[in-house]
Amino acid sequence: MPFTLEVATAAASGLEPRYPFFDRRLVEFCLALPAEQKLSDGWTRIVLRRAMAGVLPDAVRWRSRKSDLSPAFAHSVLTFERKRLDEIVFADSSVVEPYVDMKRVRATWQRGLKTQNAADLFAVWRVASLALWLRREEVAT
Repeated sequence: MPFTLEVATAAASGLEPRYPFFDRRLVEFCLALPAEQKLSDGWTRIVLRRAMAGVLPDAVRWRSRKSDLSPAFAHSVLTFERKRLDEIVFADSSVVEPYVDMKRVRATWQRGLKTQNAADLFAVWRVASLALWLRREEVAT
């Protein structure tokens, strides 16, 4: 989830992402909670839901389903990263070719462009992330 949020919002708007739920102290606190404070009458994250009273609207605080960020991810990739992904997938994939099947990546990218399927776009995004990391590692060594 943090990666999707980062791509969908931060990368598109130049923000630095933060992940408050990964704070070590919070994780330790949550792990130390007794079971009845983690789950109550079928509601998960009960401590957080109760703590957000007056902060979040009840419709959000008590919703039972997670949000789907796939449309925002697809929009961000196609709007802000299309040129970079085209370059990595079609023009300069040499650094990542030892690790992935580029024929399959190219087919997935073309299908993702046509259908705007977030799963396809996300698969190519991961390959692009690897390629960019490998490029940076080449420069550093």
